[in-house]
Amino acid sequence: MPDFKAIRSFLALLLMAIIWLGLPKPSYAGTFSQNETIFDGLPYEYNLYVPTTLASDPAPAVMALHGGGGNAAHFESVAGLQAAADLDGFVLIMPQGFPNQVHPNQRTWNAGAFAVGAAIANIDHVAILRTIVDDVKGNIDIDPGKVYALGFSNGGMMAYRLACEASDMVAAIAVAAATLMDRDITVTPPATAFDCLPEMPVAVLHYHGLLDNCSPFFGGPGAGIVPGVRPPVSDSIWRFITLNQCNTVAIEAVGQSSCWTFGDCAESVEVEICALANHGHAWPSALLSPPGGPCSGPVSNDVGIDRIWAFFEKHARS
Repeated sequence: MPDFKAIRSFLALLLMAIIWLGLPKPSYAGTFSQNETIFDGLPYEYNLYVPTTLASDPAPAVMALHGGGGNAAHFESVAGLQAAADLDGFVLIMPQGFPNQVHPNQRTWNAGAFAVGAAIANIDHVAILRTIVDDVKGNIDIDPGKVYALGFSNGGMMAYRLACEASDMVAAIAVAAATLMDRDITVTPPATAFDCLPEMPVAVLHYHGLLDNCSPFFGGPGAGIVPGVRPPVSDSIWRFITLNQCNTVAIEAVGQSSCWTFGDCAESVEVEICALANHGHAWPSALLSPPGGPCSGPVSNDVGIDRIWAFFEKHARS
C-alpha cells in the first residue's frame, strides 16, 4: 500500500519549493514572462505579468518590490499580485533585488541607510528600476502618468526612495512595514544617505502594523537581522506631508484599524497612513502566513491590495 503520509509530505515540500524557487505559476489568464535588461553592462532580472484585459490604453503599470531576503515570486504569492492585475487591468512589473552571494534567491534593495547587501555594494537601484520600466515601455504601451510602485519592508524603503529620486517616474507609491531611510539615525549627528528632494509631488499610501518588531511603529531598535535604530513612521509621513504641502486631515476607522488621509496637497495628491491593529511585520491581508522569527507577527485583514489600487487610480497624472 502506498505511503500516503509520505506522499502528502513530498507534495507539501514541492509546493513550498515552487513558491520559494520562483517558478512561474500557470494558473492565470494573462501572460507571464521572466526577463532581463542591461544596466551599466550588467544584466538585471524582472518578472512581468500582462493580464488579458487592460484597464486603459495606454496601460497602467505597477512595480512590486519584494522584501529584503525575499524575491519577486514569493512576494507575488504572498500578496496575490497577479490576481489583482487580472482584476484591475494593470501591467505588473516584479523586479528582482540584488542577490545574496550565498543564497542567490534572497535579494535586497539599496534603499539608503539600511545595511543590507545591496546597500553595502552601493547598487544604483533607482537607475536600474528606471531601466526596467523603460524596457517594459519598449514592448508595451504604458501610460507614463500611471506608473506606480508598491513595496514591502526593504522593498517599501525602496519605494520611498523612488518617490524621492524618481518622482517623475512614479505618480504614487504604497508602502507596508517600512520607512524612508534617507538618513542614518544610528550615528550622531544623523548621516545623510541620499537627499529626498522630489521634483514633483508623489501620492503616498503607508500601511504599518502596531505590533511590528522589525520596523517599530514608534521607532526604536529593529528586531531583525539588520541591526540599527529605525525611525518612527511619523517621520516618513510628515516628510511627505511637508513635501506635498498638505493642509487637511480626515480620519477613517477600517475594521479594528485607523487610517489618516492628509489632503488639499499640491497637484491634488494625498498622503495616507493606516495604523493596523493586531498586525506585525507582514503584508496586510497576506495569502501566506509569515515565516516566523522576530520579523513576523499576526496579520490584519482590515486593508489590502484593493485599497492600494483604488489609491493608485485616484492619483494618476494627466
